[in-house]
Amino acid sequence: MVVVQAHTGSGLPVTLQFGPAEVRVTTVSPVRQRAARLACGLLIAAFAVAAVAVNTDVRGFRGAGTGLWVAAGVLAVACGAAGGWWFSTVRADRRRPAGTLTPGEVASGTSSTADGTVTVALTLADGSARSYSARGHQGALLAGEFGRLLAVHP
Repeated sequence: MVVVQAHTGSGLPVTLQFGPAEVRVTTVSPVRQRAARLACGLLIAAFAVAAVAVNTDVRGFRGAGTGLWVAAGVLAVACGAAGGWWFSTVRADRRRPAGTLTPGEVASGTSSTADGTVTVALTLADGSARSYSARGHQGALLAGEFGRLLAVHP
């Protein structure tokens, strides 16, 4: 089970991949999220400009259509570049080594809910503490999967 859009106690975005006997914690680069937003925004803008360009001849603006089609093309190319940037950050995130957490390393764990955010706080055997939080359905998955993982190993 994979829990996406989770955050550490310090606010870093992470992806948690739950296996039968461990959790892989992979840090997600904030640049990756910016690249995805930029690519989606440029795609929407390209479609919007193209929709206006389609209607310029119908509305009687004969010279504006060509310029709008060029603008839509430029936005589409920029969208492709942003998509390539996103893809490269995804590959970089996957190449980065993931941390693991096994039930034997966890001394105790609690879960709490506040304003739709589920937070799982873990106290490790070495005395350090970690916490992970997620909102909505991802939060329910987070608490359920940590509960399943820690219940297997008393």
